[in-house]
Amino acid sequence: MPALATHAYAHAEAVRATSVAWEVTGATRRGRVHAHAGDFREDAMAVHAADDLVLAVVSDGAGSAQWSRVGSEATCRAVIDA
Repeated sequence: MPALATHAYAHAEAVRATSVAWEVTGATRRGRVHAHAGDFREDAMAVHAADDLVLAVVSDGAGSAQWSRVGSEATCRAVIDA
């Protein structure tokens, strides 16, 4: 996924999507253990709104894996794109 090469992994993220019938807001932040170790936030989320529906996707990264933040981000984007 070329877009992930320039993606900025922030320590917190908030997303919002609004359709005719729904409004969804989500947020995630780096936990205490990751903050203490100076690690990245491993979780990801994405939302997409269209007409009368909102699709929300969340992914919990496996903190023990070196690139889990990339995997969780790629998973969310792939589901939304599909």
